[in-house]
Amino acid sequence: MIIVKARATFVLTTLAILAIISAGFTTVYVLQAQPSEEEARAAFDQLGCVSCHNGTVAADWDQIVSLLSEVPDKYGGDIDAFARDIVYFGQKGAFQTWDELMAQMAVNVGVSTDDPNFVLVNQFFLSVAGVEGAPADQVETTPAETQPQETEEPVETQPEEPEEAKGVPFGLAAVIALVIVILIAAAAYMYAKK
Repeated sequence: MIIVKARATFVLTTLAILAIISAGFTTVYVLQAQPSEEEARAAFDQLGCVSCHNGTVAADWDQIVSLLSEVPDKYGGDIDAFARDIVYFGQKGAFQTWDELMAQMAVNVGVSTDDPNFVLVNQFFLSVAGVEGAPADQVETTPAETQPQETEEPVETQPEEPEEAKGVPFGLAAVIALVIVILIAAAAYMYAKK
């Protein structure tokens, strides 16, 4: 009986430790995979994107984030449809995919699409668009039936008031989840100790 109880305690303790370690690694990975807006905006500025994306030549940061937040509703979550709708130097439909659009943006600032700051900005934009963590080439799309069109008049976008974020911030939710896992492991340990 004592041996069985000792083995049960050992098994439960091992499982609790593994759960805590696993939750810790998962939390760290997820937090790193989801860049914060502050990190992404700093990378955007550091890359020099603001030389064009200043609200005069092209949409500024807040306008980009606002437009990307419409992707789930306006484009049914199709990030490539959003890319086809972008007007680039007066040409609508200049890009057929999000990857094409972002590759051109990388060229514009003189970096590769593998540049860590560029990847960070791209990941943030994809998360705002509701494509969280998925490379754009994994999103199913239907090519547009329209051809690129020249536009005569400049396209002006009106800055929209940003909506207040709803819900619990991701980082806080991850910490709460970790605390819950630790409490469950502690309870299991205490129960096995009886």
